[in-house]
Amino acid sequence: MLAILRFFLDHPDDLNSIRAEGYVEPILRLIPRYWDEEIAGLLVDLIDLIETHHFYPDHNGPFRKMFTIVEAADVEGVVPRRYFERIIARGEADRRRMYWVDQTLANLIKPPTAGWLIELEATTMIQNLAPYLYGDVRELLRPHSKGIIDEQDAAARRHRDKQAEAERTRKSSIALVQERLQTRGTLQDALADLVELREEQWPELPQAFRTWLAGEISQQLGRLDLEHTVQWRDNSLWAPHVLALLLEIVDRYELRIDPDEPLVFAAMSMHRNVVANHYRRFGFSDRAGQALERLLHDAPSNQALNQLIRFVESAAIWSDEIAAAMRAVALDPADKGYAQVTALNMVMHYGADNDFLVQLSRTGASETVRSTAFEGLISRQHRPTIERSVARLLNDEQELRRGEVPMPNQTPLDWIAKIRADFALPRLIELRERALRLELSTVTQLLSNTIGTINRPELVRVIRQQLNVTPPNWHRWQLSQAVEQERTAAIEEGQHTPFDEVIKKLKGATSLNRLKVMCEGSTDIPVFDELVSQAGEVPEIVFGDVGGWSGLRNKDPDFLLLGSKAVIVVMDGDEGRRLSSPDQPLTDAAQEEQKRLANHGIEVHVLRRYGIENYFPQAAVERVLGMDLSGYFPVPEHIPFTEHLSQDKKGLWYRFRRWAASKLDLKMPQPRQPLYSKSRNRDVANFIALNTDLRGTDLFELINLIANRARDLQVD
Repeated sequence: MLAILRFFLDHPDDLNSIRAEGYVEPILRLIPRYWDEEIAGLLVDLIDLIETHHFYPDHNGPFRKMFTIVEAADVEGVVPRRYFERIIARGEADRRRMYWVDQTLANLIKPPTAGWLIELEATTMIQNLAPYLYGDVRELLRPHSKGIIDEQDAAARRHRDKQAEAERTRKSSIALVQERLQTRGTLQDALADLVELREEQWPELPQAFRTWLAGEISQQLGRLDLEHTVQWRDNSLWAPHVLALLLEIVDRYELRIDPDEPLVFAAMSMHRNVVANHYRRFGFSDRAGQALERLLHDAPSNQALNQLIRFVESAAIWSDEIAAAMRAVALDPADKGYAQVTALNMVMHYGADNDFLVQLSRTGASETVRSTAFEGLISRQHRPTIERSVARLLNDEQELRRGEVPMPNQTPLDWIAKIRADFALPRLIELRERALRLELSTVTQLLSNTIGTINRPELVRVIRQQLNVTPPNWHRWQLSQAVEQERTAAIEEGQHTPFDEVIKKLKGATSLNRLKVMCEGSTDIPVFDELVSQAGEVPEIVFGDVGGWSGLRNKDPDFLLLGSKAVIVVMDGDEGRRLSSPDQPLTDAAQEEQKRLANHGIEVHVLRRYGIENYFPQAAVERVLGMDLSGYFPVPEHIPFTEHLSQDKKGLWYRFRRWAASKLDLKMPQPRQPLYSKSRNRDVANFIALNTDLRGTDLFELINLIANRARDLQVD
């Protein structure tokens, strides 16, 4: 904590770092626990630094939150007193300071500090602080401000009275205009009233007045000749100024425009959604429909066409003529941007034939159009397209390699995930073997997921069959994938099994004597599985996850007990413990869950660290990441492991550690992207030794408890 405060003194700009708040806030919250003269002195230095350099702390930065914490810790008002003593010694007691400094000092002043200022007869200092004082301190200092505080309070009362009177006048004026509006006899007068009012002040109108208003606006829209006055010149829209107001009124009061043909021309403007709302409420007349079809075939500009296509999409309006126009737009050899893609998507939605999509996938005006048509064919399970595309990957190693991109980037082979047809399985299996030989992990996983979606039992067989070509360091992961897929297949089979059959199976199942361990998340399972296997001879344990604290709260105890007589739930300390307290007591939510599930015989254990990753030894993580992490260990127990191993070399946490390392003459690692992901938990678990790396931790005790409970169940 002291190092963080000294770091900010050396790097004041980081006080405005948004990321800084997340990194240092847990440390700053330790201030009340360790409050002493040294901490107070560092805080005075920080305030002095801000004043000297005219530094303005960001509202969202950590500085303001830090002094909120200090306000509760500094019960005697030591910080402002020591600051005042410093500026008095420098002869600057009466000098005007930054408003933010005075505001911070005023918030920190306590009655003892106020008494000291009174004894000092520091009238000018009290007057400078007066605008920011409040509560008991303000009342203590009132008689010693030479009337300044009284004048401020009087001015504040006058201002409040003036504001209240202005608000009453404003509301009265609004009410008068609202009443006057409903008596208007001309559209011009009605529009003037609506303009005078803000849209949120427009009143509800009686049906008779809305009917009159709809007729007047219908006539006005016809007089505007929108077919010729709504124009796009390059990328600029030219339209009658009154059009936007008229359309807002039509939409707000749900007015029916008749004749409605002008609305079609208005759809070429930026108000297509208003026209779409009108269409959904009232439909279109024949003349309006014909005008729309004519414009789609022969729009006055590309921008107008784009607005019309978006209107068709929003309104979900369709006809044979519209379909023909959309097909023509999609087939146009000139690149019309996203409008072509939208037109193509609508044509596919309303049933375009495969030959049309095949043509576009080869000759579309842009790569986006071609890929949209191609993926449309894949989604339709178009056999020639799927077989041709998979065969191309089998014959082009470079194209297959291009699909290997780091997360979270989108791979150009994402279309494979849309394949659902059985006929593709042989080629997909062959392609998976090719990806394994090339050690393309992302592509392999993509193909595995696709095969599993088509036929999960077949994926299990393929994983085991292709182990001979799987890279050796992938074997354990692949086998665990096979086990996980077998479990998922069993679950899916169970979901389709009649409930009576499930009950019959459960009644005679010997698996009831197996212990069930429910972890917080799926990435915790391989860690517990590996550690329990090191606790001696342990009967088979069923592992699962509850999906986090929110998932646990929604779990029915009977569901957790399904298939087993004994269940142990293991949750992380992130939401389950007050990690900033010395003894890390359980949170109220954790106690409630323990009590709720204990009534059903289910044990809930909460780790004393933020998550399972916070127990990982340095050597194990370094083996997996292949880099020196000495600058990041030991890992704090109360912050997320993945945040601590930050991959942002420009982030505050990294720069703070680099600053601290320079003070201690240490070397810092140079992290590469990405630094750590929970998906690597399985790999790290392989290098953890239970008896040496975890002995003395609550996790060590918990693993042995789980092993013993599993053995006891078998004896029972």
